[in-house]
Amino acid sequence: MSQGPIVQASHLRVVVDAYRASGADPRPDAERLGIDVRAADDPEAYVYEWPVWHFFEAGRHRIRSDFGFFAYDQSQVAALGDFGRRIAAPTLMDVLSRFFDGLRQASTVADFRLEVDGLRVRFVRAGPRLGSPDWAVEQYVIAMIIGICRSALGGDWLPERVWLQYAGPLDEAEASWLDGIDVDFASAVTALEVPRRLLHRPAGRSGVTSD
Repeated sequence: MSQGPIVQASHLRVVVDAYRASGADPRPDAERLGIDVRAADDPEAYVYEWPVWHFFEAGRHRIRSDFGFFAYDQSQVAALGDFGRRIAAPTLMDVLSRFFDGLRQASTVADFRLEVDGLRVRFVRAGPRLGSPDWAVEQYVIAMIIGICRSALGGDWLPERVWLQYAGPLDEAEASWLDGIDVDFASAVTALEVPRRLLHRPAGRSGVTSD
């Protein structure tokens, strides 16, 4: 497998922890992908990016179809090391801006950006696909964005709509994570919208705190 670009090992730690939380040994899949799971012990280190994303997909096939959602739910932002700490900020807009800036630094491939359209702000991940399929990584990304928004909007907050590059359909386990949300499949980007009026909300209610 091509080594290619790099990513912070904190994302590898999320996968390893999700395997273990499921009662599975991460080492066989990691070794097949050329990953040393000991690299996850230092979340501030960098590892090769493509194998980590394929590790998410291996978990989806071997452990559970909603592995990307599950992995984020097990870890939350606190598992992302210095990246998770850097996004602490006074308001939701500040948090989201730092979050997307941090993701651009943590990953050298995907394009993360904010798009303002009238009364709404759209949070977008675009970029080359990892290969077919890469649905587990997209699960992880959309779960992270929703989780960050919940830091200011409350733990039960849901966006009205999300856009997925995944063509669908969702099985029962996958759909449970997006219950109550309108989902657009086969989009050019991964995205969700937040009303602009909510962006002034103070952050810190659910896991992302400012100093």
